[in-house]
Amino acid sequence: MTAASPPSITAHPLFRAFETLADAPGGVAKFRGFILELAVHGKLVPQKDDEEPVSELLARLNSLKRRATSIASSEHATDSQPNGWAFVCMGEIVEQRLGKMLDKAKNKGTPLPYLRNTNVQWMRFILDDIKEMRFEDDEIEEFELRPGDLLVCEGGEPGRCAIWEGQRERMMFQKAIHRLRPFAGIDARFLALRLRADALTERLAPYFTGATIKHFTGKELSRYSFPLPPTAEQARIVAKVDELMALCDALEARQRTRASSRQRLHAATLHQLLAVRAPYEISAHWRRLHTHFDTLHATPDSIPALRQTILQLAIQGRLVPQIAKDGLAAKDLALIECERARLIQNGTLRRGKSLPIADEADFDFDLPPGWSATRFGNIALNIEAGSSPNCYSRQREGDEWGVLKISAVSWDEFDPEENKALPPNIEPNLADEVRSGDFLMSRANTAELVAKSVVVRDTPPRLLLNDKTLRVRFSEHTDVRFMNLLNNSTHARAYYARTASGTSASMKNISRDGIVLMPLALPPLAEQKRIVAKVEQLLALCDELEAKLTGTDTRREHLLAAAIHNLVVA
Repeated sequence: MTAASPPSITAHPLFRAFETLADAPGGVAKFRGFILELAVHGKLVPQKDDEEPVSELLARLNSLKRRATSIASSEHATDSQPNGWAFVCMGEIVEQRLGKMLDKAKNKGTPLPYLRNTNVQWMRFILDDIKEMRFEDDEIEEFELRPGDLLVCEGGEPGRCAIWEGQRERMMFQKAIHRLRPFAGIDARFLALRLRADALTERLAPYFTGATIKHFTGKELSRYSFPLPPTAEQARIVAKVDELMALCDALEARQRTRASSRQRLHAATLHQLLAVRAPYEISAHWRRLHTHFDTLHATPDSIPALRQTILQLAIQGRLVPQIAKDGLAAKDLALIECERARLIQNGTLRRGKSLPIADEADFDFDLPPGWSATRFGNIALNIEAGSSPNCYSRQREGDEWGVLKISAVSWDEFDPEENKALPPNIEPNLADEVRSGDFLMSRANTAELVAKSVVVRDTPPRLLLNDKTLRVRFSEHTDVRFMNLLNNSTHARAYYARTASGTSASMKNISRDGIVLMPLALPPLAEQKRIVAKVEQLLALCDELEAKLTGTDTRREHLLAAAIHNLVVA
């Protein structure tokens, strides 16, 4: 008579709905772990009363190894386990051997290939970088692998394992690897599944030694204990896991195909937006994009490209229509020059270098009517940097003064929390204090972020610029918010990437000369304000769509986690 079978995984609503849940972040990977959990808890295949229980198999082992069984059984006396299963220690069911110590100076013996820790990955081997080591005749039998040997990493990622299936005619193994050779009745494939499941749930961690660098020593591996099913059930579990993992492989392949199609469609849609010339056509394309948003966007990762497209359209004058009564940008530039001359005359501003004339050849788009080609330095009245005194490593507290870090201006919004406390014995330079309305940009950062800018909306008092953060002052005839959009657009990003100096991508520098020479297309002031209003409206919609996608991902993730938990502990 057959014992009552556990619920079939394929009959469970989770499995039927999993293709939807799999779109949660890491969904398929979580499902793989779920399959392993069911497998090692005896919930993946039914138990059979007519199969020999593990206790009889263990009874045939010699008495020395049976002592380990007694220890394992007593340690887990209260743990539940399926019928016919028994807790065992790894050391009682396998022949265990650590690999040979690498000896580069040895010149005796036969040079033979050997596996290192890095060659052993989860359930597979990387065999394209195999080294050789000399083995004497009496060592070859001791360290040569046989098909069916289970190899377990001692360090690196302790417990990582794979089964040697004779992939090469001859192979040895190094000391950083344990070779487990299971006794008759023990399936190496089940042991590998067990190790993988316990690594994913961190049940292996208590067996590791070392505070910083973890090791799975031979002693700890030998006492590692777990419930073992009967021999025939081990094979059935392995077969069922292989079947379900193949379904996961197929699901991942289908997801990749679907994601690739969605990415192509998304890219084509954004390309169509960028190809549009008239603002009224932009509105029609935007409505179409919004209507089919769920088709085009599956994850929040696709939203940044949409934001950049909006900025690109904005600085090319294709987001709002041009209106004759807005006047000409050339008139605004003339007013800016008058203001600059007045400030120079009264000593408030120093005269700067004359800048080369910008023209339409500096742009990859046609300038709209009323716009002017110019340079950043013709718009900016002044660029100043702060200083970087020797601060505490911690954030400022209470009414302490703080000095900004470059991360305060790196991510599109001003972050006043990114600061270091100024020691009380250092007098703050009040001229460097950050104020609401400031246009701030970094002059040193990664290649991706150098010269990124923010407009300070609100700021707490007592925050100072550092020497890698610049404050740019603009004329009242310029909308500082438009300049921020322009400075963070793909046009500006490409310019700064070409102009920034430094050999390391992790730290690039942009000089003031490099900043002031950036060519830009300037609309009339009234149009700048209308562009900013339109951009803020569209970016708010992007935020709403991104929140929707993030919420969907979060709900899927929670549903998946709850369903998996309920099944595993049932």
